[in-house]
Amino acid sequence: MKLLLKDQLGRIITEFPLLKGGNGVKIGRSAESDIQVASLSLAEDHVLVRYGSDGRVLLQDLQSSFGIIINGERTQPGFLKELPAGIPVQLSDDVFISLEKSSKWENSDAADTTFDSSQATVFPFFLERNRRQIHQIFAETRSGFPKEYLGPLQTLEKVVQERVTEWSAIIDTGFALNSVTSYGRLLEYVIDMALEVTKADYGRLILHNEEMDRLETMLLRRLNNKAPLRENRETDRFILECFHGHQILLKAPEDVSAATNEKLRRTDEALPPRPLALVPLRVQNTTIGVLHLERQDSSAPFPESTLDPLRIFAGQAALAIGHARLMHLATIDALTGLINHPHFHQRMIEEFARATRHQTPLSLLLLKIDHFDRVVKRHGDAVGDLVLKKLGRLLKSAMRIHDVAARYASDEFAILLPSTPSEGAKTVAEKLRLLITKAGFRIAKKTVKITISVGLAGPSPQIKKPMEWLRLAVTALKEAFDAGDGRIVMRPEESAFSPLRGV
Repeated sequence: MKLLLKDQLGRIITEFPLLKGGNGVKIGRSAESDIQVASLSLAEDHVLVRYGSDGRVLLQDLQSSFGIIINGERTQPGFLKELPAGIPVQLSDDVFISLEKSSKWENSDAADTTFDSSQATVFPFFLERNRRQIHQIFAETRSGFPKEYLGPLQTLEKVVQERVTEWSAIIDTGFALNSVTSYGRLLEYVIDMALEVTKADYGRLILHNEEMDRLETMLLRRLNNKAPLRENRETDRFILECFHGHQILLKAPEDVSAATNEKLRRTDEALPPRPLALVPLRVQNTTIGVLHLERQDSSAPFPESTLDPLRIFAGQAALAIGHARLMHLATIDALTGLINHPHFHQRMIEEFARATRHQTPLSLLLLKIDHFDRVVKRHGDAVGDLVLKKLGRLLKSAMRIHDVAARYASDEFAILLPSTPSEGAKTVAEKLRLLITKAGFRIAKKTVKITISVGLAGPSPQIKKPMEWLRLAVTALKEAFDAGDGRIVMRPEESAFSPLRGV
């Protein structure tokens, strides 16, 4: 049997063998998954498919956010469900699988034993599919050659796979960068793809801060935790040369200046230089940053053949980053780091539609700082801004990964809680109220204490439109704020909660 992974249009992205007697196939976003899918709609460990002791194929929902739909029926997390061949399975809005019979996988012979299942991931999509096809072609070819030719064939396969990796990754990048909407996820994808293409051990994404006119490290990846970060003035000089010169730089250890080499020899703590690849990220005629790649093995410099793939890759990545940065600035509140009011309305409508479609609960919290005008009058506007900034950070750290926190107004915040019924939303509201009440915002030598009022709109079958639901939350917040400090009011239920004693 084999698993077919498909996109929302029904196109096959890749296939994976399902063998009897194994541990099954785990699908998710984590690096430990057998099929690693770069989709934010999937959990780190989303689903497990395996053979049961009775020969049936079983599917287990591990930790999906909204459940898995098998032939129109939603599964329960943790429970095993039989998966017949040919039945469509919806893992998320954009990822689907199906089980198909495949005698090719089940009857594979010893000629194909070199297949490394640990590398069977779907990140990225086209790259992995092309790798598998090349491997299958060579596996079938080897069976018709004498043993003395198997060594050269294996060497040829390696060379072909290297070229396929480079150019398939470019195709993948163009496809993915146009579909990744999260700015942070986009930066991660750029680094991960660059490491995949170049086989580098370390990657760093550096972007230009125009306001402060300086280069800042936005993200780094280190494939080997034992490989320390090698930063020195010589590397910084190369980075600046790449940024201002607008050209890709491939630097081998022998390119390092004699003075630097002499310094390294005289300093016990200094580390020898490594092969570098520095790629400028340019949008039209402007360089917006530098991609810094590094290999641990000083005897394996980046070959000249990587120049063309890197040049094309950098062009695609820079354009996507530039566009995503503009979108990020347009949707994020600069002071608190939360999404802004207009984008919150868009997300609210999307989540409301999703909850209605999947028949899952959805709750909304509106938070208002009690007497924030007094805080500003007593401590000044600058302290007021810092309180808002730190409160934004606190809310972000307290939220689950799929919750949505926004700055709704000057001193008001909104939080969407997907898959959360009324009781769960009340618990979240009370935890936030206590957390903020007990948290002292340390600013310079001052400690500013605040409380919040919370309006909660829980799920209700009577609510048909998202704006009706929002108006309920606004009404609840007004009642909570008028009732006194630290109140929680929920609608449509007629409930009000006073602060706990001693708080």
